[in-house]
Amino acid sequence: MTNRQDAVRKLDELRLKRLRDRGERLKEERKRLGLTLAEFANILGIHRNTQGNYEAGREPPSDYLAAAQEAGVDVAYVMDGGRTLGATGLCASAVQTIFERAAEQGLTDLDPHALSVLSGLIVENEIHKVSGIEGAIDSARLDALVSAAVRQPREFDEAARAILLYAANPLPGPAATMILETLELYHECLSRDSPIRYAPTLHDAIRSVADQVVRSRVSGNVNQP
Repeated sequence: MTNRQDAVRKLDELRLKRLRDRGERLKEERKRLGLTLAEFANILGIHRNTQGNYEAGREPPSDYLAAAQEAGVDVAYVMDGGRTLGATGLCASAVQTIFERAAEQGLTDLDPHALSVLSGLIVENEIHKVSGIEGAIDSARLDALVSAAVRQPREFDEAARAILLYAANPLPGPAATMILETLELYHECLSRDSPIRYAPTLHDAIRSVADQVVRSRVSGNVNQP
């Protein structure tokens, strides 16, 4: 056998092993859902033998994988062996993070509107961390966000919504920084004779500050309102 033939054989063996491993993980996912082979096949609208073939190592088509995901299968785990948290797990993780960090700071009075916005930020942050994308919120800023959401719920809610509106879907880390900058600058404006003090509503005041924070990051110039 030549070196090339040996290499081809090894690649074929590797491919078959990968397919068998995927089949085993698919079977594991079906059992995790508490379904028999026939029940799972029926949900997906395929013959039980077809499902059996996929679990034995036959490569499934993309439409099958999409349907399996809708049925509750962690397709990322089946294909690559890496778990995704899923929407429910991400939300639960976000709420747990908020309450744990709030408790560590002795904070217990949580506003539902601020909590909703903060949860959305943390879920987005978890998605970025799971995906390995840069731009996540570091621990210090996360603690600062939780503290602001509890201590200044109305201001935090307005600042977060404004930043997410004006900054055009920023990464979680930069979004957290701009939210905190908005709150800091807003309170600084209240301590001096700034036009912000005479804004008709809190909404108008913080939206004006948030817009300035976003503009200053884009231009690199910090102009206080």
